[in-house]
Amino acid sequence: MAELGEYHKRRILAAFQHMNKLLSQSQHVLAQSQSDARPRHVQDISPSQLLRIEKHIQLIRKQLNKFLERFQIVLPEPSTPLSWLLRTNLTSLDITLEDLYPEKMRGYGEMDSVTASELTQTVQEVRKQVNQLLQVLDQD
Repeated sequence: MAELGEYHKRRILAAFQHMNKLLSQSQHVLAQSQSDARPRHVQDISPSQLLRIEKHIQLIRKQLNKFLERFQIVLPEPSTPLSWLLRTNLTSLDITLEDLYPEKMRGYGEMDSVTASELTQTVQEVRKQVNQLLQVLDQD
């Protein structure tokens, strides 16, 4: 069997990781289009097409894994804890919410006191949920 050099293997591994990410994003969008109350995309795929698409994605994944095996390319072990990723995303979400308080939005124009109060209350309610979720992540 032909032997690839280390740099070739690294390039193939980088391409594999990119392709895997694209397939994962595609699967996520397909699943989200079926379950999301406020989808971001127009649902123009029939249920039968959806099943066929999912099968093809699984086949492509299998072929890609065989590709790596054939050329003896080993995937690195995952190194990012899921809890860290969730904490990072939730912290970013909380920072975004912080910027929605009326006093932070003065540059966008005047806001009456009733609207400002409602906005503050709504932001606080969402931030409370975010903080509760962060506490769940901190539990053992």
